Amino acid sequence: PAAAALAPAMVREERTPAKGFDFRLFTQEVVAGWAARLRAVLRAAGGDVLVTLGQDEAGAGLSPSPQFHWEAVDYTAVHTWWSNDDLLWDAVVSKVPEKPCLVQETGLMRLEDADGFSWHSPEAAARLLERKYALAFAGRAAGAVQWAWNINPYQPLDNEAVIGLVRPDGTTKPELRVLREFAAFFAAAAPRLDDWEPDPVVLVLPHARMFSGRTQPAAATRRAMRVLADRFGVVPTALADLTLSPARLAGARLVMAPVPELMSEAAAAGLQAAAAAGARVLVTGAVTGDPYGRVPAALAALELVDPGRPVALREPLDGGWATFDETKGEWFRAARSPRREGGAAVWHEPLPLELAREEAPVAALYGRALAAAGLPAEPADAPMTARVLRTGAVALVICVNESSADAVRTVAVDGSRLDVPVPAGRSRLVLWDRAAKSIITQTPGAPVAVP
Repeated sequence: PAAAALAPAMVREERTPAKGFDFRLFTQEVVAGWAARLRAVLRAAGGDVLVTLGQDEAGAGLSPSPQFHWEAVDYTAVHTWWSNDDLLWDAVVSKVPEKPCLVQETGLMRLEDADGFSWHSPEAAARLLERKYALAFAGRAAGAVQWAWNINPYQPLDNEAVIGLVRPDGTTKPELRVLREFAAFFAAAAPRLDDWEPDPVVLVLPHARMFSGRTQPAAATRRAMRVLADRFGVVPTALADLTLSPARLAGARLVMAPVPELMSEAAAAGLQAAAAAGARVLVTGAVTGDPYGRVPAALAALELVDPGRPVALREPLDGGWATFDETKGEWFRAARSPRREGGAAVWHEPLPLELAREEAPVAALYGRALAAAGLPAEPADAPMTARVLRTGAVALVICVNESSADAVRTVAVDGSRLDVPVPAGRSRLVLWDRAAKSIITQTPGAPVAVP
């Protein structure tokens, strides 16, 4: 396709969106095939080695995505460098249920103020690195690799020449504290760890919309992740819409598809099967058809499709308003059909609430959906990411405070309440013995209270 067909635009000028969709899906298939062939060569030459495809945050967009090449590698990977507001989302969308994921590189790029001084103080940089580590594990990563140990002052790029823990004079940055604390925690925790229980919530990634060149394709799922983790202590598994199947959705109790706009036949069939198996399905915003402008039978059966209308700047809600500013009315649609909740297996919220300026409307919707699915939540008055990963014997509690104020996050585990103090900009990890109902180990900080 011509370059114009691949760019987001509301005027179809030298542009065929369906051709752009096909081309982008084709590139993912080519990369997956190349990775599979290269893995076979490496294993034939080097024996039983683990092979992956390294990728930074661009893999969550139009670059080669682990969601499409996971079968060709031994584990998926992501490098978390720049998207510091969406570190949990980066980790979650890079992980698939079938394979482990490694945060293969993480660290801090250099940012400068107008006078050329570092934007982050050494302590602020250490706290950011700590959040990167904690959120990697909250996203089910098998580990995280700091890049790099020693600064290389001979790098020709100023941005690269300052990355590292150990300075050329042999002194160390406060960032080294992060590695020591996490290493000590996992050294104590490792003998007790096992595979985590599956997540009961699945977040559907709108790759059909993304590959069709629509603007801001990830904005709704990023907001969904933030609201679920900060407000309810829930972190979902993420699956690309184009890879959904009844088998991959088996066991899910809540399947969320934020603002898909376009839905393939396979995705619709997967959602239909999940609903038939007892899951609650939640779709927000208008669904206008599949990426080719058609309405396959499986999609029609969900009773979601209508042409929609451009979302208004202000949309009325029960008891308030939702504001869709920053020209969202030129890119996103609201469904014309009425709101569907209650006892329905497939819920449909006609407004793309994840994109509203206000957080309260989508938080209220998610609270109702979690309750309808019978899922426990950890509501919080102050937003702080909380995550509980469970095995049969232990629970790993991860709390991350991305605010500028110290706070306490309350988390319930098997009927026990843990009040976890987390300093501003930092994190706490707690390993809990589910049988003894006691703390096995925790990262340094104020004592965790178990009332």
